[in-house]
Amino acid sequence: RDRGGGANAVPVRRPRVSPLGIVFLGITYFWALIAFVCVLLIHPVVLAVDAFHRTATNEIGLLWLRLSMATCGMAPVVEGSENLPKRGDAVVYVANHQSWLDIYALAFLRRPLKFVTKTAIFYIPIVGWAIKFANHIGVRRSDFKATPRTFRRMVEVLRRGGSVVVFPEGTRARDGVLRGAPQVSRGEGKGE
Repeated sequence: RDRGGGANAVPVRRPRVSPLGIVFLGITYFWALIAFVCVLLIHPVVLAVDAFHRTATNEIGLLWLRLSMATCGMAPVVEGSENLPKRGDAVVYVANHQSWLDIYALAFLRRPLKFVTKTAIFYIPIVGWAIKFANHIGVRRSDFKATPRTFRRMVEVLRRGGSVVVFPEGTRARDGVLRGAPQVSRGEGKGE
């Protein structure tokens, strides 16, 4: 795209930075640092006893997300939690990605979750490293040859009783409209 001043110019949207966003970033990094130290301390044990699911590491990560929001006075309310599948059931959660807080809010489901995320996130200091340690599912968005590998990894998580979170748009929605979401249903038997 021509981002210059030509006839085909596309306006460049700059991310909005607010004082509250900066405060939230500082708070989330504070909790992330504490969580990451805990993850590092338990990682050898987790690899020895739970190398695939890494449940303890995952729980620390979900606690980090909830503490970040709670410290800022945010506490999402999960309505209809009685309709959620039992803890330990294999489920694909499909969510719209309107803001970074969507990821934080999903931690309030209080379910073990594996997020499908772009692999570039793994390189963010502290936060990305913790996501990698928790064995979340990375996808290389520009490498279509890697897509089957990502899909197989998602299927393996589900087969082993884990749950997967997918943001089908692949990025945050600017207008709130979910596009390209696959029809996902929960079958009762194998292969459904």
